[in-house]
Amino acid sequence: MNRAAITSVLAIASLALAGEDLSAYKNESGDLCLFVANKINFFGFDKKITPLKKNLPAKWKYKQDENGIIIYFIESEFENVMTLLEQNLGKPDRYFEKNNPPMGWYSVKNHSIGILFIKEKELSQITIIRKLETSNNPTGQPATGPVSATKSDMNSEDASRR
Repeated sequence: MNRAAITSVLAIASLALAGEDLSAYKNESGDLCLFVANKINFFGFDKKITPLKKNLPAKWKYKQDENGIIIYFIESEFENVMTLLEQNLGKPDRYFEKNNPPMGWYSVKNHSIGILFIKEKELSQITIIRKLETSNNPTGQPATGPVSATKSDMNSEDASRR
C-alpha cells in the first residue's frame, strides 16, 4: 500500500471514530452481505464477488460518493461481513483483532480497491474505496477517502437488536 493510500485509510478511520451524527446517512434493509458484495463490485474489484448463499436480513446506514462508500451496521452482523470478505478476497492484508476496536483492511495494491473494516460494540463499519489515481490530483496532496463518517445510534429499532 503506498503512502497516499495509507494516509487515506488512516484519515477515514480517525474520522469514523470521532463521534459525528449519522443523520445524513441513508437507511437500508435487506441482505447486508449482498449489498456489500454489490458495492465491492461497483467500486472496481477485479473479480466478481460471490455473495453468501444464505440471505441474512439486516438494517444498515450508508453514505456513498463517486470514490467509495461507508456502511454502518450492528456488531452482530460483523462476522457475516468478514465471512463474505474472506470467502472472496482471502485473509485481510492487515487485521488487528486484539486492538480496541478490532480493525483491518484489504489494500488497493493487492485487491484493486481498498476496504477498511472496524468492529465496534455499538456499530461496526466497512469502508470501500475505489482505486484513486494520484495522476488526476493536480495538488500533489494525498488522495482522500470517500466521505467522513462516525458513530451514532442507528435508531431505536436497531438499538433493540443489540
